[in-house]
Amino acid sequence: MGVILSGVLDDGAAGLGWIKHAGGVALVQDPTEARQSGMPMNAVREADPGAVLPLAEIRQLLAWIGRRSTNGRRKEAMMGVQAGGEHVARADDR
Repeated sequence: MGVILSGVLDDGAAGLGWIKHAGGVALVQDPTEARQSGMPMNAVREADPGAVLPLAEIRQLLAWIGRRSTNGRRKEAMMGVQAGGEHVARADDR
């Protein structure tokens, strides 16, 4: 899994592309809310991420995956993210 947050260059976009190529999940912070939008914009343009989300939703998603991994459901959680499945924490996921 790769997560691109605020930044100015495009090296993160290249790394994110490799992660996706290897079958990993790619997430990018919404460029409109990033302190420095260059890297998130490059990642959206070059890496075709699985999701572009506000930082608060990225935090929720990572917590959701973490909860799944502690009950042996990490692969299921990651596949849901890759397939664009429901990924924002719900009350019954806590």
